[in-house]
Amino acid sequence: MKQTRELLSRLEIIERGAWEQICNAMPQSLRQGLGMEAVRMGEALLTFCPRIDQGQFNRVFALGLDTMPVERVMASTVEQFKKGGLKNGMVQIPEGSDALEDVAKALGLVRGPRSWIKFLRLTNEPPDARTSLRILSVTNDMAQSFGAIVAVGFGMPPSMAGWTTALVGLPNWHCYLAYAGDKPVAGAALLLVGDMAWLGMGSTVPEERGKGAQAALLAHRIRHAGVLGCSSVTVET
Repeated sequence: MKQTRELLSRLEIIERGAWEQICNAMPQSLRQGLGMEAVRMGEALLTFCPRIDQGQFNRVFALGLDTMPVERVMASTVEQFKKGGLKNGMVQIPEGSDALEDVAKALGLVRGPRSWIKFLRLTNEPPDARTSLRILSVTNDMAQSFGAIVAVGFGMPPSMAGWTTALVGLPNWHCYLAYAGDKPVAGAALLLVGDMAWLGMGSTVPEERGKGAQAALLAHRIRHAGVLGCSSVTVET
């Protein structure tokens, strides 16, 4: 049980670090326009984006990892969401954290209709995802294509492409594109965190979905993470 709690805490920390870097990579002009913030509250991270009322961009997570009272963190988060006029803000509570759930209920929060699930697997024996697509590591001259593909795949307006483009070349980040012929159709990223890797940003343009692009990108990243020295990979969805 102790090992399970320690592993869950580590996965929260890895996710926190990934999203902190993602938020901080946003170009300043776009950050100001969206009101985007990524704020540490003790060991917890609050991401706040009042112009996008969606839980992934408005949530607090990595709760209960330090001695800072979670009541204060959650109450401050709820107040921030109210000030921003948000209806879909999210408080992320790890599985089995009954005390945190009690605090959330006392603040009037209710369980959302969707679960935020973490996955973990070893990098040995990566899946065999056969595909006709070519998977390439993104170089600086491909960065804009990567940013545009990820933005379109997630339903973001074209103005957001500069944000996802900015991930290319960051320390410990590896980005990938899947090509159908000469046309990029899907993208994904990997972040190295010690002997583990975080997988994210998996996105496919609408007209190319259902053709195995993400399965191919997943297999490729698991394999590449192993080559880069990682024993396991984690992702949340």
